[in-house]
Amino acid sequence: MALSNAEEAFVLETRRYFSNIAVWPRQPVDVNPSGWLSNFDRPDRELATNLLDSFLLISTEQSTKMVSSAFHALAALQHDMFELSSNEYQSAWTDFRSRILVTYPARPNDPAGSGHIYARAARSLVAVPDQQLFDPPALIQRLSTTATAATVVFVDDFSGTGDQFCDAWARDHSTASGSVTSFAALSDEGRVAEAIFLPAIVTASAKAHIARFCPAVDVRPAHVLPPRYSASDPDTTLVPASLRAGLDDLLVRYADRAGYSEVGRYGYGGCGLAISFEHATPDNTLPIFNGGPMRPSAWTPLRSM
Repeated sequence: MALSNAEEAFVLETRRYFSNIAVWPRQPVDVNPSGWLSNFDRPDRELATNLLDSFLLISTEQSTKMVSSAFHALAALQHDMFELSSNEYQSAWTDFRSRILVTYPARPNDPAGSGHIYARAARSLVAVPDQQLFDPPALIQRLSTTATAATVVFVDDFSGTGDQFCDAWARDHSTASGSVTSFAALSDEGRVAEAIFLPAIVTASAKAHIARFCPAVDVRPAHVLPPRYSASDPDTTLVPASLRAGLDDLLVRYADRAGYSEVGRYGYGGCGLAISFEHATPDNTLPIFNGGPMRPSAWTPLRSM
């Protein structure tokens, strides 16, 4: 049964409400649900509306608070804080913060990367001192010249495949002595007592990938996206069961209109997600939302950034 105009209007009104209470960015400055739906032919609007209804648009405030909660949960696990009195808890929490060095998994030559946002959040929300916050090259320098092994905490908004983190873990950086080394090598040498990755959100597949290729790293996200949140999963929750059979066909048919390749219709790594952060949309998200690199002017993206 086709989606009625009233049902479609309800979804759009819900998105407007999300903007009004700042769960989504303000409309129409950044996000344009009605304009995006207008890209679709009437027979395809039901499926498109259900995709829109599943789309997660996460504000920076929300994602940084997720990272903050992951910090507190990690400290509680390490110190068994659930069994402590209030004073003992505060003392253990202060001790935990004093021992960690915070950085982020960055791509090379990526000034638009989001990791530094969450490093700043560690300072403002978790009160990690400035002298314990590092960009990756600076932390490599610190670890390679200090005899005492450190607990290193990586923070970020999202990990869709785990590739970026694994690359950052293994990437060589220059040291003060003129040699090169990586977090992985320093960990093997015993200079990293513990390595922890605290993303706001991670997919289940990314978590497993990091566990396989970076076994020394403990991944402790605030939230894990299950496989069913992917459009490529046979039991995807992005659309109702009655519409799943038509989802792949829709993504193929609108590839040219939205300017993306049929081969890449599920986004990077085939993740097929419906998620975006206030500062950026991951390349693991379905390109049908914002269009691909060949997007024609006739295609209205869900987000204008």
